[in-house]
Amino acid sequence: MQELAGAPDGLVILTGAGGSGVTTTLAALVDLLNTTVVRNILMFEDPIELLHSDRLCTVSQREIGLDTPTFADGLERALRHDPDVVTIGALPDLATIQAATTIAHSGVLVLAAQRSVDAGAALMRMINVYPEDQQRQARIDLAATLRAVVVHHLLRRADGAGRCLATEVLVATDAVREAIVGGAAGTELLAHVNVDGCNGMVSLNSSLARLVAAEALTRDAALAAARDPLGLEALLA
Repeated sequence: MQELAGAPDGLVILTGAGGSGVTTTLAALVDLLNTTVVRNILMFEDPIELLHSDRLCTVSQREIGLDTPTFADGLERALRHDPDVVTIGALPDLATIQAATTIAHSGVLVLAAQRSVDAGAALMRMINVYPEDQQRQARIDLAATLRAVVVHHLLRRADGAGRCLATEVLVATDAVREAIVGGAAGTELLAHVNVDGCNGMVSLNSSLARLVAAEALTRDAALAAARDPLGLEALLA
C-alpha cells in the first residue's frame, strides 16, 4: 500500500463490502503522504468522516452535497486545482468513472473507493457501466491507467478481540493489462492473482491461510470467507 500511495500517477481502486475499512484505508494513505512527502491532495467524500490538517501536504477536502453537488461535478473541476493526488470516496456512476480515468490519464494519482466482492468484479463493474459500444474503449482506458485493485475483507478474530484484515491484491502487470483490453471477464482477471504472486499480487486464499497460520483466524472462519474453499483447504494442508 505504501508503494501504491507513492506512485506518481494512475488509478488505485480500494474495494470491499460496506464496513470493511476502505474509507479508513483511504484516510490512512492520505495521512501517510501528509507526513512523508510534499503533495497537493484533493479529496472528494460523502460525507467527510476524518479531517486532515496540512502538514507536508496541502489537503483540500470536498463534501458531496455541500461543497459540490456530485462526485462527477467536483471531479470535472479537479484539475484546475493542479492536484498531485485525488481521492474519490465512491464511483457511483458513469460520469464519475470517466472523470476518474481522465484525471489518472493526466498524470495524477487517483485513489478511489468502491463496493465490490473481489478485484475482478470491481473492474467489470467499471467496464459494464459504459454502453456496450463504448466498452472496448473503456477497457483500453482502464488498462492504460490502472495500477492495482486492493480488496478488503474484515473477519472476526479467533480470540474474539476485534477483527482482522484479509486482502486480495490485483496488480496491473502487462499480462493483466492485455487481459483487460482483450475482453477478459472478472474470473479470468482473478486467475492472474494466483499466477503472478511474485509481482505483488495477493490472492484471498493466501491471505486467509496466513491469518490461520498466525492463529488470528479460525480454520472454519477462513473457509467460510473463501471463494475457493477447496483451494484454501489445499493451502492449509
